[in-house]
Amino acid sequence: MRELTKVLKSPTLLAYKEMLRIIKFVLDTATMGLKLVPTFTKGQLEWRLLGASDSDWANDKDNRKSIMAFILFLNGIPILWRSKQASIVALSTADAEYIALSELAKEILFVVQILHSLGIPVQTPITVHVDNMGAIFMFENA
Repeated sequence: MRELTKVLKSPTLLAYKEMLRIIKFVLDTATMGLKLVPTFTKGQLEWRLLGASDSDWANDKDNRKSIMAFILFLNGIPILWRSKQASIVALSTADAEYIALSELAKEILFVVQILHSLGIPVQTPITVHVDNMGAIFMFENA
């Protein structure tokens, strides 16, 4: 869907066919859904946050910017997710992953502040999954 928004000014037949494929998928899955059940362990007093981030390095052939994405779970339920194009061009895979990780870290701080203001204790440290050792190293030594 994000890719289709790039051709709004000059749509092509290929983009039209892709749009029809997306509409068919939405119509075919209209009765499906997810059942989200929070996970609590017995005696658990603190709520758990878990994050994951990823990025593709310079995958957009037009401007060489990376697409970054992340998701944040609260007790096993996804509460926040994002996929967007980075505003800058990353010079390496590690840089692209680090940018996505830093965006997730900002959102985690925001969610933790909200939970604390509501009087909800949060389990620390918060686990974040990243698939790039260079980004992990940069983040740990920032």
